[in-house]
Amino acid sequence: MNWRHAAQGIAMVLLAAAVGPESVRADGDHGAASRVIRSELGGGRYDLWITLTPSPLLAGQRAVIKAQIIDRASGATVPGGRVQMAIPDWMPPSLRQVSAVPGTALQQLQDETEQERLEAIRALQAKVRATANVGQVLPTLATEVAPGVYALEFTPLAAEPYDLQVTFLDPTDRSLPDRPPVTVSLPVSWEWPVNPRLILVAVIIAATAAGGLIILRVRGDALAPGERFNFLTLPWLRRLVTARGFQPAIQIPLLLFFAILVFVGLADTPLAGRNLATKLTWTIWWAGIIFTFILVGRLWCLMCPIGAVNEWTSRLAQPTRKWPKPLRNLWIANGTFILLTWADVQLGVVRDPRVTAGIILLLLVSAVLTGLFFQRRTFCRYLCPITGLIGIYSMLAPLELRAKRCETCHSHKDKECFVGGPVSVGCPMFERVWEMDSNAYCNLCFECVKGCPQDNLVLRVRTFGADLWAASRRHLDEAYLAVVLAGASLFLTSEMVQPWHDTLDAVVGRLPLQALGITSHKTVEALVNSTMFLVVALVLIPLAVLAAAAVAQRLLAWAGKTHDLSEIFTVFGYMFVPIGLSMHLAHNLHHLIDEGPGILPVIQRTIHRFTTFSLGVPAWNLPPLLSHEVVYWMQMLLFMGFYGVSLYAGARLARRHFSNAATTFRAAAPMVLVSLFIMLLNVFVLSQPMSARHSH
Repeated sequence: MNWRHAAQGIAMVLLAAAVGPESVRADGDHGAASRVIRSELGGGRYDLWITLTPSPLLAGQRAVIKAQIIDRASGATVPGGRVQMAIPDWMPPSLRQVSAVPGTALQQLQDETEQERLEAIRALQAKVRATANVGQVLPTLATEVAPGVYALEFTPLAAEPYDLQVTFLDPTDRSLPDRPPVTVSLPVSWEWPVNPRLILVAVIIAATAAGGLIILRVRGDALAPGERFNFLTLPWLRRLVTARGFQPAIQIPLLLFFAILVFVGLADTPLAGRNLATKLTWTIWWAGIIFTFILVGRLWCLMCPIGAVNEWTSRLAQPTRKWPKPLRNLWIANGTFILLTWADVQLGVVRDPRVTAGIILLLLVSAVLTGLFFQRRTFCRYLCPITGLIGIYSMLAPLELRAKRCETCHSHKDKECFVGGPVSVGCPMFERVWEMDSNAYCNLCFECVKGCPQDNLVLRVRTFGADLWAASRRHLDEAYLAVVLAGASLFLTSEMVQPWHDTLDAVVGRLPLQALGITSHKTVEALVNSTMFLVVALVLIPLAVLAAAAVAQRLLAWAGKTHDLSEIFTVFGYMFVPIGLSMHLAHNLHHLIDEGPGILPVIQRTIHRFTTFSLGVPAWNLPPLLSHEVVYWMQMLLFMGFYGVSLYAGARLARRHFSNAATTFRAAAPMVLVSLFIMLLNVFVLSQPMSARHSH
C-alpha cells in the first residue's frame, strides 16, 4: 500500500463518519437522502409520489409538499383531481419527555413544555405568512401547480417525523365514496443547516493541518543533537503568554459565564436534561475537559474562574500565612473528590441543576475564604476536589514547561520565578522550577517565564506519559488516588450498563433491610449503590493492588532484596494512572458523542426563555455524532493504547527502582497481573448494553 492509497482510505473513513448511515438513498443511490417518498392510493390503483422542498424538511422553516398522482394502468399523471392533505396537530414526544425530579409535579412540567410549544408557534407565525400552516395542516384541498401535481405549504415545529394524511377524491367517478386517507411519514431534520459530523471532521482536518504547520516550523530550526524545540522561541507565542492581560482576558469572561450558570441553575427548569447549568457542566465541560489534561496538562487551571478568584483574593489580602505543613498533600483534596463522587452516586447531583449551582457557589466561596487567609493558590494546590485528578492525568501530557539548565537556576539567588519580581508575581502553585520534573502541579500560567531574567525556561514536547516513570519524587497520596480512580471509573461506568441494574435489584432483594425499618425501595437502592461504590473504589481495587505489592515484596525477599510494602505500592501506583484514565476517557467519550449534541436544544431553549432572541424550536432528539459501533471501537482503541502505556510505565518504574532484571521481573509481575484483570473488567463492562443512569 502506498501513501496515496492510504490517504484515500483515511478520507473515505472520515467521510463515512461525517455523513453517517442515514444519508444513503432509499433507492440504493448514495450521496443524499431520498427525495421522493413513494406510496399508493385507491387500493393500489394509483401511485403517490411525495416530494419535499427542502428535503428533508427543516424544523422552523417554511416548506412545500408536493403530491403527484400516477395512474398505474396508463402510467400517466392524473390531472384535475381533488387531493386533500392534512397533518394532525401533533406534539412531538420529545416535548413531553420529563425526568424524575423529586417534588415536581408531572402536570407542571407538561404545562411548561406546552407553553414552550405555543411560544414557538407564535414566533414562527410572526416570521411566515399568516396563511401558512404552522405545526399542523387542517384538512385542505391542495393546489394543483402542474398537471397531476398538487402542493401546499407547511412549517414543521421540531425535528421529529410528521404524519401527512393524503386523500384522493377520484375525479373519474364522483359517485364513489371518498377513499380512506393514506398516511405518509415526513422526515424533518435539525433546523440549523449544519451537520455536526462535518464539523467534527473539519476540526480533525484543521487540527491535522495545524500539527503539520507546527512540525514544519519546528523542523525548520537547526537544533543540536538531542535538543528539543522550545516553543517559547516563537516571538508571537512568547509575547502572548507573557502579556499582562493574557490571563485576565480568559478568566474574567469565564467567571461571568460561571455566574450565568449559577443563575440558570437556580432560576430555570429543574429538568437536568433541559437546564444549561447541568447540561453544560456535566455533559460537555466535565466530559470534555479530561481530554485536555492528556494533551496540554493543567492548562484549564490557568483559565479556571475558581482558581482566578482564589489568586485575586490572595493578591488583594496579601496574607502571610502558609498552609500547614502536615496538610501539604492531596489527602484533603482526594477526600473531597471521593465525597463529591459519592454524592453523585447517592444523591444524583448531576441530575439537579440547583445542586450544580450550589456546588459552583460553594467552590467559589471556599476559594475566596482560602485566599483571605493563605498565600497564593493554596485552594488550587491542596483543596480543590479535582486538583489531584488533574495533576496525575497531566503527567501523561506530551507538553512540559521546564528549566533549560538547572545549574543556572541554582547559581541565581533572587529566584524571581518563584518569589516574583517587577514583572511577575511568582509561581502561584508553589512550584520551584529548578526542581520541577513533573506536570502534576504546573498550571502553565507562565509567571516563571515572565519573571526569569536568565531566559532559562523552555516549553517543549516530550514523550507521552514520561512523568509516570521519570519524575524523581513518588507520593503515596498520588499513588493511592491513581488506584482509587481506576476503581471509581470502573464502578461509575458499570452503572451505565443494563446488567448492573439487574444485579443491583438482585442484591437489594436479598438484603433484610426491612427488619431495620427501611422499607423504601429507593432508599434501599441508594444505600446499596453507595456502599458498593465505596467498597469497590476505596477497598477492593486498592486491596487488590496492595495484595500484588505484598506478593512482590515476598518475591523480592526470596531474591535477598528488602523493600517496604508502602514503597512498592507507591512506586507501582503510578502505572495504574493510564488504566483509570482509559476508562474515564471511554466513559466520557460516550457522553460527548451520544449526549453532547443535546446541548444545542438546551441553548436554544435558554436563549428563548431569558432573552428576546429566538433560535427556533428545540430539537430534543438529535442523533449522536457517531454510531454506537464506532464509539465502541474508539473506546477499545483507547483501552489498548493506554494499557500499553501502563505496561511500559510499570517496566520503567521497576527498572528504575529495583536493581537488576531478576528483581525487576519479581516486582512487576504481580502488578501486571492485577492491571490485566482490571483492564479485562473494563472491556467486559463496556461490551454490555448501555442503560445510562444519568439524565443529562
